[in-house]
Amino acid sequence: MSSTLLEVTRSAHEEVERLERLIVKDLQNEPTSNKDRLFQSHRVRNMIDTIISTTDKLVEIYEDKDNARKDEIAALGGQTAAGTNVFSAFYDRLKEIREYHRRHPAARVVDANEEFEGLLKEEPQIEFSGEEALGRYLDLHELFNQFINSKFGDPSTEYSTYLDVFSQPHKIPHKLKLTRQYKEYMENLLEYLIYFFQRTEPLQDLDRIFSKIETEFEDQWANNAVEGWENMGQENGHVPAQHTVIDLDYYSTVEELVEVGPEKLKEALAALGLKTGGTVQQRAERLFLTKNTPLEKLDKKHFAKGSRVFQQNGTAAALQQDENSKEIALMEAKMQKLCDLLDETIARTRDNIVKKQALTYEEIEAEREEEETQADTESDEDDQQIYNPLKLPMGWDGKPIPYWLYKLHGLGQEFKCEICGNYSYWGRRAFERHFKEWRHQHGMRCLGIPNTKNFNEITSIEEAKDLWKKIQERQGVNKWRPDLEEEYEDKEVFDYLDDEAYMLILPTYSNFVFVFLVKVFNSWVFLETRKLIQVFPGPVRKLWDNWELRVLVLVSLTMQLSLLHLGSRRRYSAKTWIRMVLWLSYLSADSVATVALGVILNDQGNSRDCNDSQLQNELTAFWASFLLLHLGDRDTITAYAVQDNELWLRHLLGLVVQFGVALYIFLMSWKANWLSFLTILMFLRGFIKFAERTWVMRLANYDPSFMRPGRRHKVLDKITDKLKVKKHLVMRRLRACRDVNCTGEDIQKDAFRLFKIYRCLFLNQKVIISYQLLFHNSSIFLDSEAAWKTIEVELGFAYDVFYTKAPFFFTAWGFIFRFLSFTSILFVFVLFLLKERHKHLQTDLIITYLLLVGAILIEIYAFILLSNSDWPWPDFELMKHLQPLFAPIRNCCAKLTSKQRWSNSMAQLNLLSLCLKDKFDQVGHGTPKPFANLRELVFNQMLLKINGELEILLYRTHKQVSPKLKDLVYNTFREKLSSNSNGFSEEYDNYITDETQIVEIYQRIVIWHIATDLCLYTDSDVNEPNNKLRREVSKDISDYMMYILVMCPFVLSIGNAIVCFENTSESIKNFFQEKKLPRLPKANACAMLISEYEASSDNVDVYLLTDSLCPIAVLLAKKLSQLDGKWEILSKFWVENLAYVATLCQGKNHAQQLRKGGEFLTHVWLLIEQFNLAESFQRSRTRPLEEDDMAG
Repeated sequence: MSSTLLEVTRSAHEEVERLERLIVKDLQNEPTSNKDRLFQSHRVRNMIDTIISTTDKLVEIYEDKDNARKDEIAALGGQTAAGTNVFSAFYDRLKEIREYHRRHPAARVVDANEEFEGLLKEEPQIEFSGEEALGRYLDLHELFNQFINSKFGDPSTEYSTYLDVFSQPHKIPHKLKLTRQYKEYMENLLEYLIYFFQRTEPLQDLDRIFSKIETEFEDQWANNAVEGWENMGQENGHVPAQHTVIDLDYYSTVEELVEVGPEKLKEALAALGLKTGGTVQQRAERLFLTKNTPLEKLDKKHFAKGSRVFQQNGTAAALQQDENSKEIALMEAKMQKLCDLLDETIARTRDNIVKKQALTYEEIEAEREEEETQADTESDEDDQQIYNPLKLPMGWDGKPIPYWLYKLHGLGQEFKCEICGNYSYWGRRAFERHFKEWRHQHGMRCLGIPNTKNFNEITSIEEAKDLWKKIQERQGVNKWRPDLEEEYEDKEVFDYLDDEAYMLILPTYSNFVFVFLVKVFNSWVFLETRKLIQVFPGPVRKLWDNWELRVLVLVSLTMQLSLLHLGSRRRYSAKTWIRMVLWLSYLSADSVATVALGVILNDQGNSRDCNDSQLQNELTAFWASFLLLHLGDRDTITAYAVQDNELWLRHLLGLVVQFGVALYIFLMSWKANWLSFLTILMFLRGFIKFAERTWVMRLANYDPSFMRPGRRHKVLDKITDKLKVKKHLVMRRLRACRDVNCTGEDIQKDAFRLFKIYRCLFLNQKVIISYQLLFHNSSIFLDSEAAWKTIEVELGFAYDVFYTKAPFFFTAWGFIFRFLSFTSILFVFVLFLLKERHKHLQTDLIITYLLLVGAILIEIYAFILLSNSDWPWPDFELMKHLQPLFAPIRNCCAKLTSKQRWSNSMAQLNLLSLCLKDKFDQVGHGTPKPFANLRELVFNQMLLKINGELEILLYRTHKQVSPKLKDLVYNTFREKLSSNSNGFSEEYDNYITDETQIVEIYQRIVIWHIATDLCLYTDSDVNEPNNKLRREVSKDISDYMMYILVMCPFVLSIGNAIVCFENTSESIKNFFQEKKLPRLPKANACAMLISEYEASSDNVDVYLLTDSLCPIAVLLAKKLSQLDGKWEILSKFWVENLAYVATLCQGKNHAQQLRKGGEFLTHVWLLIEQFNLAESFQRSRTRPLEEDDMAG
């Protein structure tokens, strides 16, 4: 850069002149492709921008606001403004330049023209998506999705149709244009079109175009002549609903408007100056009045005090609507102008979309590559006519091949084939190759002659017939033997056709039109099929064909073993991974066994004519009996969920179908040998097992006490007589529990009798009244430990009824079938070992032994697990004699397995811990230091963004149910029973609000949960021993009820618990984020909530309506902190609410929880039912509104 201002001016003028010359030179070159045109336009645009910026600098220099140019011109006269001699400075500068060149004599002088010439070779970076193809097409997919998912768009519109209609906004109804959604859509569309136009047409002056459009638009708008926006004046000062918070045009009734919610209704009413109080129904009715009635015509009683909106809102809203309409109309005008400028691009895009729908992927790619390379291949030679006087064939480059090559291959020699319809082949090579092609192949098939190598070089029909006749006489047969001779195949088409497909097309293959159709069909379908098949190499496909059935059989056996073991563990385990593995195995086991049966059936159908495959077919039929056995041999998990039992008819149909398929496989491979006899035994065993499973699933849906009326009375009288005799024995034994511990056998017998009475509860049915009167529970369960033990055993019976075969196992038929099943599998194993071990492949023998040993182990393991159950022995004479023999076996089985009946734990979830995220610091504790950042990224950032439920699962813990907690719950129920009172011991809602306010159960749980934590962490009497138990009980049940509310919302069959939880947690998070404090300990956070959280008792009703309950919890905690017996109040509240929530949950949902390790809530529910306290803990879910509530 020059040092003086005049030098800068001169350099700038030279730069402008050079850039102008470069622009002219670049524009004189005609671009050969769209890509070159884009590069040229952007190069010119960049040079024009440079000229403009340089010119602006020159203007500033010539304006000379700082008089620098004036001083420099004065210096040309010999003196500067400071009085120094300018020539002395000039010679000093000249001396420095000479000294520099003396030191650097080899320095190259750079010509400025060379630097600017490089601009012509520049390829500017232009951002285009793959769909836009360097500006050839528009990419409107995102706008298309926004259009079809909007109220003003048609969801059935195709993308190609959208390209025609998006530039016609006048067809959209006017009332839909005034929505915010349409305005955002139009802004996005206009923004994209402007950006696309600037990238494809950079030399266009878009500002000048828009300025002209705005001028014309103003005139048209003033004359009310804008297309689609005529007659837009407001009538009667009515405020359109689009400018309120809620668009009333989409609501036809008040009931639909109620679903919007109280908050949005309140905002809309406030915006109109109307009263915002009252119920949701009243708010909706008040807002609905404004749909067809202007505000100034409404009664003043609907407006809030001091509000002047009803006087001013009409005019302001009308002006606002007019401005909004004008803005949208102007955007439409600009968009239409851009569409006119891009008309060719839009049409090209539409044609491209239609073309892509008709072409294959390969054809699209080939066309795209051809278009990209078209410019590179164009030359002057393309316009010249090809000179080919000898009519030589064309080569790969589109030019005639050399004459010497033409003579070398004999391409001038013609060969005719009569079999091919006198078709001519030029050259010896083409003639020899045609014998393996489709045309000659078809001619030979029409003659009824196989196209083998014996007929090579034969082109005459008579010669072919004579040769075929001689071959038949020599072989002594009338048909071609494919096992001795190989037939030529068509390498172009018929490689992809099997024999059946070939014979189907043979009769219609009569002319060359079909040749064309076969080639087209081959290019579209068979070529793709061949590629899919050839993804894996031949050896891999062959290996899979040999091992497919073996792998499926072994996988099916593995799944049965996992189901048997994990199915028994889920009774007393609440671990998530067990449920996940069981879910996957349970759903996959039937499918794997069914697919394996299909593979066996397919293999036997393909090889039924081959003698070498008979032994393999017999063995696979033997395997099919094991697959049938796997479909029903699930003693510890007959159903994954309660709903599966309701589908027992589907399983019955599956039994018929699968047994029919297996029987068909057996009949196809039948032979009078030992293996077929063993297969019959295994088939019978598999059928019995499958039938057992279906029968048990059916029994789980019915209560034996609910039968036909006549039989029910007979059974009821019979059971009543027995119970009357045993009643005094049971009561006497239970009363003795205070002094002598009950034995486990006595508890099991009593629990079984009670379970038969109360089993109907799990089916959402009621207990027969006579049963309740007969077993009056005030004299039963006199001891807490015995009571909870009895409940555990009863729920164990319920688990067995819904999820295992134990109810059928402990019957006469169950013992008979189990004995026959075990003896038959042993018999089959021994006979197979003696008779069949030398007749089959070693691999198949190993798999068969695994199936046999696996079946024996499953039988033994299932017998051990079921024997350890609490079910009593069958009541028949033979079993009474055999009971002394089986008793030691059952005792031995009990020692080998776990006697745990349920998890004995409660899940815990704390809302404040979740909001404070105090557990993230503990996640991954012990991670090596190099992975600390990775741990932070995974758990603190990615986990929260994937799913909020994962975060909740992270904070979910489990805690053992302590005996003290059980005693407290038991004693509360005993007190309730003795007091003979209904409802809660006190009205806990009075601590929150007045009697007229409704507090739903889920709101009550959230409020008291937070208040319990606040009292716990701010309690000054932490070490007081009298409150220690009640403090622990309150904390445990509080966290447990929060877990029930969030993770088991089906228990609370009313309200919107999840929304309440999310709103409350969000308000707590926002409170701490506004404080901008680091992560606090929980005690400090609770203290800050109590001391600084702004909450007013006058706004309790507002908090309840918005489901943001933290302020109410803070008020409640402050009120409880002033009471001496706060922990007694809290513990009573949580125990009574635990009982209330337990009675809300239906019996089927309680049965559903048994498969997850059991819930303490289910134990509480069953104890309440057997104390006959269900109605005592019921309370009105809502209270009716009083007259005062209905006012305004």
